[in-house]
Parts: sequence; structure tokens; C-alpha cells
Amino acid sequence: MDLAQLDTSVAAETGAVMHLNGPDGAPLFTEDGKPLTITLLGSDGKTLTTLTNRQANAILRNRSQVITAEMAMTNEIERLATATTAWSNIVLEGKALECNLDNARALYRRLPWVRDQVRAFIDDRANFLTASPKS
Repeated sequence: MDLAQLDTSVAAETGAVMHLNGPDGAPLFTEDGKPLTITLLGSDGKTLTTLTNRQANAILRNRSQVITAEMAMTNEIERLATATTAWSNIVLEGKALECNLDNARALYRRLPWVRDQVRAFIDDRANFLTASPKS
């Protein structure tokens, strides 16, 4: 087997579409049957690796700073928002939400169940395999 078949870095940088589920685990659809989706970069891609390294380096450079739970949450939300490249059919308080960094931050800060799904999706390398390995 050629291990290059299992290289997730290119697909992680290209992104993959996640169908959003509700807090109960059921897939979400609009009234006319369109899925609610979020297109996400994966953890193995250059964009998220660079951001994660930058965040860690900032913490390491300032060792006298106490790391708080709030700081960790802010870093995580920034990571998830940076991973978000597009979405479809995302409506909040009756308004279609434009996909941009600020709206992604706000969505993930407000709805922990969405944040949990996005985190799990971007960290699951199987979502970013370009080909199934053959046995």
C-alpha cells in the first residue's frame, strides 16, 4: 500500500462539506428540504496548522500570562471560524447569515452544539481522505 493514498493534507486545505445536525443528532434541512451545510478545512491543512502554531507560539512567548478558560475558548472559536470557508442555508433569528469570519465566530460562540460538530468534523481525518484505501 502506498501511504500517499492516506495523505489528508491536500484535501484538508481544500475543504469538505459537513451536513449540520441538530442538538438531537438529526440532520437539519430547510422547509423545502435543502440541507444546512458548512464547508470546512481540516486540521491537517496548512491554514489551520499555521493558525494553531501561531496561537501556541503566542502562549509560549508570554509564559508569565495565565491561560484562562476564556482564552482557550476564544482560541478555539478562532480556529473553527478560520476553518469555515462557506455554508448554505444557515439562518439565525430569521435572517440568512452571510458566511464570513465575524459571523462564524458569533455562530460558534452562541451555539455550542454547532461548535462541537465543527470541531469533531475538522479533526476527523476520514472526512479529508481523497481516496479509499484498497485492501
